[in-house]
Amino acid sequence: MRTTAPQRMVHESVFLIERRGPTTNSYNPQGTGFYVMFDGLRYGVTARHVVQPPSKPWGTWSTNFTQPLFIRAKPANTNFPPADLHRPINMDYFEYDQLYSFSENPQIDIAVFPAFSFKGAPEEAYCIPFEWIQDDTNVIVGEDVNIFGFPGPYGFDKGEAVIRSGTICYKLSPEVYLLDANLWPGDSGALVASKPYFGVPDKDHSRYQWHFGGKILGVESMYVQPSQFLPDAPKELQGFRVIFSGEAIKELFESKQFKEKHELWKRLMAQTH
Repeated sequence: MRTTAPQRMVHESVFLIERRGPTTNSYNPQGTGFYVMFDGLRYGVTARHVVQPPSKPWGTWSTNFTQPLFIRAKPANTNFPPADLHRPINMDYFEYDQLYSFSENPQIDIAVFPAFSFKGAPEEAYCIPFEWIQDDTNVIVGEDVNIFGFPGPYGFDKGEAVIRSGTICYKLSPEVYLLDANLWPGDSGALVASKPYFGVPDKDHSRYQWHFGGKILGVESMYVQPSQFLPDAPKELQGFRVIFSGEAIKELFESKQFKEKHELWKRLMAQTH
């Protein structure tokens, strides 16, 4: 059966990041993230500014992390409470900055953190295979995408991402794209993936086939006004969303500082099992 709905694994890999109120036990949306399976371990990917406040000018970051943060790891029709994002099993003695991996380029708004064996969290959540994350050469300007996020109050009660549509409208660099889409605060860290489509295979023009939309194209970051790029831009021009690309995600996973942490996590998990 052909369908334009996103592939289930992509949708269910997305999670809500919450912060707890300072004086109450209520939870409030902080941002969005998604799971990636890399070399047998599950990691969370989100926007860096969700977990570490930025400073001005952009590309400088506060030394203080937003904490505590919690993952709603599965839709809230289960009985599981949110799980402490910073405290998975065997990680209690690590400081927050040791758990996160960031790009060597401080302008890149991506954070990766270990998301395996959270205390009290279910293990059924889907993970996106690392191989689905796309190089820049596999992404075409004009490509239609789905954005999976938690805008404002929507999706919060059920822990299910809200899915909206957009278009990759311009590439500022292989790591940074402009996205034409209607998004809100809370979508920060949202997963951007290609839309399913019914088309002609590149190598076989004699038949059509269904492409399920599993290309992972990036992480939603921020809203920008055209005046940030064109000082004399008319005020009537609408702004764009910035996404940091799959290329930027892959570069982080393949960096030396991430691989050193990954080997440490693997040893810790081997000791646990």
